[in-house]
Amino acid sequence: PGTPAEVWSLNGATLTVLPGGATLNVNGRNTATLVMDGATATASNGAAVSLTDSDTTVSGPTLTARSNFGLNLITVSTGTTHRGSRASVINSTITGINRGINATYNSAITLVDSQVIGTGSGTGGPTDGGVGMTLFGATASLQNSSITGANRGVLVSTDTFPGSNLPTLTLDGSSITGTN
Repeated sequence: PGTPAEVWSLNGATLTVLPGGATLNVNGRNTATLVMDGATATASNGAAVSLTDSDTTVSGPTLTARSNFGLNLITVSTGTTHRGSRASVINSTITGINRGINATYNSAITLVDSQVIGTGSGTGGPTDGGVGMTLFGATASLQNSSITGANRGVLVSTDTFPGSNLPTLTLDGSSITGTN
């Protein structure tokens, strides 16, 4: 019943996925907006949700990537304006291969009552083998949430952008675990 799940590519557009709705990969760029309310995004190839200089609000969904990141927040690397992407995640589960969440320069994520899992072999370099979340010059705030990585819970570093600052990570009633 209903429409089959499909891949979405947004260029400055808005996509709203209502309760019970399902998508495959969602890719947004150029200030696209994704709103997911009780929906799922499941990707066999690529990130479940990948945003470049775009925004998302997700409440109650499950984001699952079987070969890439669960949620990928990217900053355009060309030009002089580096806006970054923004994500507000509430009561959700995000699972990705190698990284649950990847956030680059000037991007920001807020997790509330959510769970993030980075699956993998549990071994490898700093960004391999299952990292719950990577912050490259990005900002993250967690409230009553958990991040688990098969190798590392969270990796924080500057990005390659000139002037990239160290990331900011704020925890409130939350946990970070690297299981290996």
